[in-house]
Amino acid sequence: MNIKRILIVAAILVFAVFVVQNSQAVMVSFLFWKIEASRAIVLMVTFVFGLITGLVSAQVFKKKGQLNRSVEDKHDR
Repeated sequence: MNIKRILIVAAILVFAVFVVQNSQAVMVSFLFWKIEASRAIVLMVTFVFGLITGLVSAQVFKKKGQLNRSVEDKHDR
């Protein structure tokens, strides 16, 4: 395994321990919704939304950069 995979696995393990140790019920309010849920579930959902947001934004910026380069290449010709 390379170092990147080891760091990813270590980060996931640390996060899992953190979630397990924070299993108390909490009230979550968002706009008009209020829900009581385990802090572990709230943390996991927040983590997943953050991952999805990061992946989507990385793809958008990657495609935007490719579009800008292709426009610049056509302009240089």
